[in-house]
Amino acid sequence: MTWIAKNICLILNLWTYMDNSFGINEEGNVVWYQKYERYIPESQVKLLSLWDELGIPHELHKQLFRVTPTIIGIEVNANSLTFTLPKQALDDLLQKLQEFTA
Repeated sequence: MTWIAKNICLILNLWTYMDNSFGINEEGNVVWYQKYERYIPESQVKLLSLWDELGIPHELHKQLFRVTPTIIGIEVNANSLTFTLPKQALDDLLQKLQEFTA
């Protein structure tokens, strides 16, 4: 599906990890998506529309968009180009490292 989205539908900056898709969109570049009755980033609407055309189910509560999304457990800030582990994840990692090195 990602190949079709990128090469046929020309959805730029689209990535997939397992069964999750994510990407970047210029801030404020939103369009109306009738199925969810709300404005959503344009590239996300293109992907959802492709899924609709192909009969791939999707749910509103899984459609996230924000400045700093969490992708595979890492907070990603495209504006500052930073990647941050949330505090609990960092604490867990440090504890496991300490146990490993003990």
